[in-house]
Amino acid sequence: MKKAFFFTLGMIISTGFHQVLAESYKGLKFMETLYDFGQVGVDLKVFHDFKMYNDGDKPVKVDSVEVPCECSAIVLRDSTVNPGDTIPIKLTYETTHFYGPTRKSITVHASDGRATTLQFISDVGRWPKGLQPDQPFLFFIPGQKPKNIKIRNTTFEEYEITRIEPYDTVFQVTVLEKKARMGKEVAMEIKPHDNLNTGTHQSCFRVVVNLAGEKNPFFLTIPVKIVVY
Repeated sequence: MKKAFFFTLGMIISTGFHQVLAESYKGLKFMETLYDFGQVGVDLKVFHDFKMYNDGDKPVKVDSVEVPCECSAIVLRDSTVNPGDTIPIKLTYETTHFYGPTRKSITVHASDGRATTLQFISDVGRWPKGLQPDQPFLFFIPGQKPKNIKIRNTTFEEYEITRIEPYDTVFQVTVLEKKARMGKEVAMEIKPHDNLNTGTHQSCFRVVVNLAGEKNPFFLTIPVKIVVY
């Protein structure tokens, strides 16, 4: 009994010690280490920024970033993060060769010897809970009017759009119908901004939905492609 007690106590002391070390560490950190794209259509590109910051007193350099496969790519604006700075790691994730739940990760190696794993998850090509947008992808060419996306409630007593999270500012999303009881639809209007530079702008937005009777929110990510010439 004593041996078991001292072994458990040793584990508690060790765990507490490592927790104190983690909390006292000053240097390169991340605002999040897991991102959920939620439901995504097949053969599409979606995007997310993992933001890293330096709360130490010395610059930290990103030596390398490991990516899991050709399905993902990253762009790093600056590899050196100075004290007080916040820099995004821009992730592009392609769903072309996937179907169903996916979990991928990238690993960031820093000059201070620390390695951080950042994970991103999705559910590709499936629409559980019955929440399937009538357009899983939006494409705009010059002169086109704003487009609407509708999501019909076929399963729940009620659901509600609680938040829209655009990846960037090349378009605007307006929620037209926020709540939908069973048999009704929520609706959103997507409009590209008028002052975009010539070229192709690829982006996306995540829809956060609360479902009646469900504890956790539900996510959908819808890509947006805008061509300007």
